[in-house]
Amino acid sequence: PTLDAATLTIAADHTASIDSDATLHLQHNASLINNGTLTTAHDFTLDANATAGAFKNVGTLTITAGTTTLANDLTFQNPGTVDVQANALLLLAAAQDPLTTGTFTVEMDGTLQLAASYDFSTPAGPTLTGAGLVIIDPGTTLTLAVDTPFTGTIQVDGTLFLAAPRNPDNPDAQPLFTIVSPATPIPEPGSLLLLTIAAPLLARRRR
Repeated sequence: PTLDAATLTIAADHTASIDSDATLHLQHNASLINNGTLTTAHDFTLDANATAGAFKNVGTLTITAGTTTLANDLTFQNPGTVDVQANALLLLAAAQDPLTTGTFTVEMDGTLQLAASYDFSTPAGPTLTGAGLVIIDPGTTLTLAVDTPFTGTIQVDGTLFLAAPRNPDNPDAQPLFTIVSPATPIPEPGSLLLLTIAAPLLARRRR
C-alpha cells in the first residue's frame, strides 16, 4: 500500500498491528505517526518510495516476529520506545534524527541490525537496552557510552566507538555487553576499524 502526501496517526489509546508481509510507501511527504502501540509480526518495510516520507514513533513499536525494515530514504524519529522481541529483527537503515531520544530495547534472541550510524552515548540522546544481538553493518558506526545498559552481544562488522559514561558519577564503569569479531574478513590490513576506545576509558584500564 501507499500513503501519498497524507498523515496516518495511531492515537495514544489505540493499537494497530501488521498481520501479513507488507511494504508501506510513505511518499511525497507522507507521515505515519504512532502515538499508541504498533505491533509487527511479519516481514514489514517502511520506505519513502525514493521521495520523502517520515515515521514518528511517539508510543511503542513492538516487533514480535519477522523482519521490520526502516529504509534509508525514510525520516525516522523515535522519541518513544522500540521493542525488538525474541526471534524478530529490526533492520534500521534510516539515519538517526535529532528527535530520536527514546529507547531501543533488544530482547534476548532479538536482533537489531544497524545499516545506518547511531549514537547512544549522550544523556539527551537515545538509549540502548536489552540482552539481544546488535549487528553493525560494514561502513556503519555505533557509538555507545561505556555505561550503556545493554547486556547482550554486539557483532562488529563496521565500527564500534566506546565513549565516556553518560553518568559522570560513574567514571569507572565498564561495558556490560560482549563484543564479537567481524563475520566478514577484512580486505586489507587496517582498512576496517573494529573498535575504538575513548582515551579516558583506555587510561583507566591501564591501572
